Amino acid sequence: MRYLITENFKTSITTINKALSIPSIQASNYATPQKVTNDKHVDFDKFIIPIKTEGSWKCDYLFNSEDLVEFDETWFREETSID
Repeated sequence: MRYLITENFKTSITTINKALSIPSIQASNYATPQKVTNDKHVDFDKFIIPIKTEGSWKCDYLFNSEDLVEFDETWFREETSID
């Protein structure tokens, strides 16, 4: 699984839905995006879309691989360290 960070999730979800023939009997929508809620994160207020890299819902080929990132816990909370 990789993740796409975007300001306009509707366009990305529409692209994925069309490529995967959704809606279908199996699904009504590919995913529900989440928002970056950590106001100190560079992507604050942007949307996070999970992008499958294998299996029947694989759709990573629809996006530039450089735009897909690993999960980042700091999207939702500040990074803390114990010294």
